[in-house]
Amino acid sequence: MSRRKCVGVGGGNDNLLNATFALLVIFIVVVFTLDIGSSQEAPTHNQCPLRCLCFRTTVRCMFLHLEKVPDVPDDTTVL
Repeated sequence: MSRRKCVGVGGGNDNLLNATFALLVIFIVVVFTLDIGSSQEAPTHNQCPLRCLCFRTTVRCMFLHLEKVPDVPDDTTVL
């Protein structure tokens, strides 16, 4: 009895199809991540600004290339 080799829908282009699908999934994840990040509300004066690190009365927003000084909690002593 002989065995037949099955060829996928792409006629042997399964690797290209898999790579295209993987890129599409990555693109969708990136778009949703950016959308979620932009829909977050601005912090109140009692919250740590987005993308910054806060500990007690210190707010660190280093190397973020910010366009303006963020709103910080009222009890901030180090920015």
